[in-house]
Amino acid sequence: MVLMDYLKKATPTDADVLAKMENQQNNTAKNEDAESTMLKPETSAVVPNVSAAARPDWMSEEEWNAATQYYSPERISQLYKGFDPNSVEPFYQTLYKTTRRNPTIPDEKRIQAANNIASAADGLRLIVQGIAGAKGAYIPEDKTSAMRNNDAYVQRLRDIYKADRDKYDSGLYQSVLTDIEMARQGYNRDRSGLLGVIQNAARMKNQRDIANAKNALDLQKWQSDQDWRKVQAKATEEYREKQLGIARMNADANVQRAIKSSTGKDNQTEPYYDPNTGTTYHLKKNVFKTIYPRIFKELENDVFKGDPSEKQKYKALSPSERMNYVLAHWPESPSAVRLMKELSISVDEGEKKNENQVSKKIGW
Repeated sequence: MVLMDYLKKATPTDADVLAKMENQQNNTAKNEDAESTMLKPETSAVVPNVSAAARPDWMSEEEWNAATQYYSPERISQLYKGFDPNSVEPFYQTLYKTTRRNPTIPDEKRIQAANNIASAADGLRLIVQGIAGAKGAYIPEDKTSAMRNNDAYVQRLRDIYKADRDKYDSGLYQSVLTDIEMARQGYNRDRSGLLGVIQNAARMKNQRDIANAKNALDLQKWQSDQDWRKVQAKATEEYREKQLGIARMNADANVQRAIKSSTGKDNQTEPYYDPNTGTTYHLKKNVFKTIYPRIFKELENDVFKGDPSEKQKYKALSPSERMNYVLAHWPESPSAVRLMKELSISVDEGEKKNENQVSKKIGW
């Protein structure tokens, strides 16, 4: 029992290893703080200037400026030269060493001391048995041996150490491979990103050149079109003024003719005069009030096509003003004249149609 306790003291426990590791880390941190205090410069740190002298020959200035926005010149040089496993930072290796217990080999001096104690215990047992046998005492057969038990325990400690060492070395090797693999992936990722940045810089330069050329061409075209646009705008305004005067005259003539035509009649129809053909169309009373929005659609498709200002002007009018507006302009639209002619023929032929039939005629 004393031998077992002695050997257990020779082998440190997990708590002892962690306490020792923490003590070493604290001492290391104190030393680093002292060194950093001694080496601290008196002046403030100067931001390093990314000099164009570090630019590789195969990179243009624009590509270099774009690349240094994402990568340092040192990293660009590493990506250009190729992946170097020796430059890998041992992150996972350090983490593994910090978080895993390093197996401790059994102390040979303590093992030798335990062997000596076991040998002395076996010798003392034999002496006691010899004295007891000389006095005639019965000595039972005893096959136990402190030396044999000590050898078995020591062998078991060595087997445990070998298994722990193999397991620790295997994990350490895997951490090194992980560091290399992660560094390789980071290298491939950064290299792909660097190539993408370079390609994007070249593409943007090409797009800027194309845009500058296009802008110069558009500016030249715009300058050449200004005089023509001014002339067209003036001619369009004159044409609108002329058409507005004609429309006003037509509206006044239509009103006068409607008054003259309705004198002495039964007021069941209303006359509408087309000054372009000299034809008067008679519609049932209040039919025009119903169909004038449809006539404006025909005007919009025939006369005012491509001129949204007339539609805006029409929307700004009141309902009665809209009807007068259509009344003044309907002879200008062939589709509107055709619609008036169809409705007028139906009335002149004596067809009796109610409001539903008239709505069907005009497509409502």
